[in-house]
Amino acid sequence: MGRDKKALVAAFEYLISGTIGATFYLFGIGLLYSMTGTLNMSDMAERIVPLYDNNIIKLGTLFIFVGLSIKMALFPLSRWLVNAYSEAPSFISIFFSGTVTKVMIYVFIRIFYTVFHQNFFLFKPLLDNVIIILALCAIVFGSIFAITAKDIKRLFAHSSISQIGYIILALSFNSKTGVFAAILHIVNHSIIKTSLFMAAGCISYKFDTTKIENLSGLKKSMPYTALAFTLLSCALIGVPLTNGFVSKWYIMKAIIESHAWISLVTFAAGSFLALIYMWKMVEKMYFENSAASSAGMTLGKINDVPFPMLFCLLFMAALTVVTGIYSTPIRLVVEKLVF
Repeated sequence: MGRDKKALVAAFEYLISGTIGATFYLFGIGLLYSMTGTLNMSDMAERIVPLYDNNIIKLGTLFIFVGLSIKMALFPLSRWLVNAYSEAPSFISIFFSGTVTKVMIYVFIRIFYTVFHQNFFLFKPLLDNVIIILALCAIVFGSIFAITAKDIKRLFAHSSISQIGYIILALSFNSKTGVFAAILHIVNHSIIKTSLFMAAGCISYKFDTTKIENLSGLKKSMPYTALAFTLLSCALIGVPLTNGFVSKWYIMKAIIESHAWISLVTFAAGSFLALIYMWKMVEKMYFENSAASSAGMTLGKINDVPFPMLFCLLFMAALTVVTGIYSTPIRLVVEKLVF
């Protein structure tokens, strides 16, 4: 919880949303248990195959999907994420951004690709189409809302919704390439977004605010933070030599293999929109006059964050480049999980 009423409201909203999502999920699991007589995932996977057309199984699947959609902040059930990420203290936002939704996406993969099997979507094309539409909407609207954001952390929160859309889109193609791309993007985006929230925390430490307008002239007063921020922005956009490019490359590969041309256009549009909302912050850092004097700092004087904070930020920024250039170890681990 933060220091003002908005943080209290965000915490309460997170509590309510999490409770509703968990309730839907448990209801769904209960319905599946009533038809299969087991909670063991392997046993349930075997017993559920002849029951795909059973109405109770369909209802249970719907409950599980809605519950997990809330928990992993799939658009439009993602309002809680924006408020929770933006109003929480920076060190909490750092933890949230790399874990909370990613764990729920992992649960989604385990349920729909282990219990229901990959071919379940082929039997239920309506569900598959709904997932694709929601993923595409997440990519577009998450990016648009990020462009209009006035606060750094709020912008990153909307961006996370967009990136979740990329992950779910890759999963919706029911292919090993898609699952591989999704898991790889989970890992890479966790590194990128955790690092970006670290950068936001550094800015908040110096300015006591995360308003985008305070980024003006940051290259002079906080050059190392600005450098790390720029590298991380490139990774989020998917610039070559960063880990963001690697996972987005495989997502694009999954899209092309599935001949999903509308998804390909949306994928490209989402990347372009990401360029817009990240560039508007980088532009302020490097091409606008400094507003540091309003925070009691000397114009043009280097006054970056303490070394421990700076070291962690630069290390994470460098990690996005290292794992982009030398992505083989991570890819091999993900390949073992998928193939």
